[in-house]
Amino acid sequence: MKAAGTLDVSADTAGLGALVGALAVATAGAVILAFVQLGPLSGHMVAHIAAMNVVAPLVAVGISRHAPMHLPRASAGSLWLVTLGQMALLWASHSPPIHHAAQSFPLAQAALHTALFGSALAFWICVVAASSHWQAMLALLVSGKLACLLGALLIFAPRLLFDAATSAHGPHAMPFGHATLADQHLAGLVMIAACPLSYVLTAIVLAAQTMTGLERARSPAYTGGHITER
Repeated sequence: MKAAGTLDVSADTAGLGALVGALAVATAGAVILAFVQLGPLSGHMVAHIAAMNVVAPLVAVGISRHAPMHLPRASAGSLWLVTLGQMALLWASHSPPIHHAAQSFPLAQAALHTALFGSALAFWICVVAASSHWQAMLALLVSGKLACLLGALLIFAPRLLFDAATSAHGPHAMPFGHATLADQHLAGLVMIAACPLSYVLTAIVLAAQTMTGLERARSPAYTGGHITER
């Protein structure tokens, strides 16, 4: 019974962080869409972020709250497996050859979007159900770092990385044929903004909740007129 209670507290704490991060990303996205005209690349990035950093964590929190008994604790090994898998898939999907191939074939594009969402959902479920808050925080920070590096690459690239002219199917098969370098830079800026609002903010909330719990556990409590240690 005690173990089940510990699981509920852990899931609630991690779920709160994921919820705060998802809502922050959604709010920032609404502001960007209201004031900035997105191009094909930046619009594509917004769709990725919406799926991986808004929908996926909200679904993970929903699963943890409505089916907690069916959500086993995620070991450190499982957490790091899905963490590295998600980042590897994210980087691979934004490499020019894979990106061009996916954009040239609608079925491949749909499969890639599905794989990215699935990897993100697995990651957030493991964060919510992590057996160690400290491992979950480290995984969040590593994910934020690697995602921000990809965003920085798009921002500081001196040329257009996703050039339709390099595609074997030509510009007519590529929706990014009219993308500009400024649009690519905007896509990187959107990603850089989403990283702290999602992964880092979730880690901060999780750390704050964990430290608060440790302080409460160490502070004295009054019981029947006597001070006892909790």
